[in-house]
Amino acid sequence: MATAGAVDGKGTGGTDKMAALKEIYNKLKAEVLEDHAIEVTHESAIQWIDRMMDYNVLGGKCNRLLSVIDTYNILKGADVISQEETFLACTLGWCMEWVLLLPDGFIFKLVCRMVRNSSI
Repeated sequence: MATAGAVDGKGTGGTDKMAALKEIYNKLKAEVLEDHAIEVTHESAIQWIDRMMDYNVLGGKCNRLLSVIDTYNILKGADVISQEETFLACTLGWCMEWVLLLPDGFIFKLVCRMVRNSSI
């Protein structure tokens, strides 16, 4: 079973695993939203970006993220990876999720990335 912050390489502990992944996502998202290099000062724009990221990234299947973590586990040859390794693998995985959202939309000419009931 995965410990808090560590990810089990065998896919067990799904609730703990997703909670750890979402915790890392929230840290990374906060850093992006607070980054002074991004010159978005209007509060409603920041709130929209926050909701958009949650809708498109957390609302998806997270296959890229999970693939990165599984691949790391396979290459490492470990059943459980440390908190630091989890953070680094998740950072790469979440970046993959964020960066590859745009090409998906362009390739498939999507007006809306996902159609589902949402308040966003």
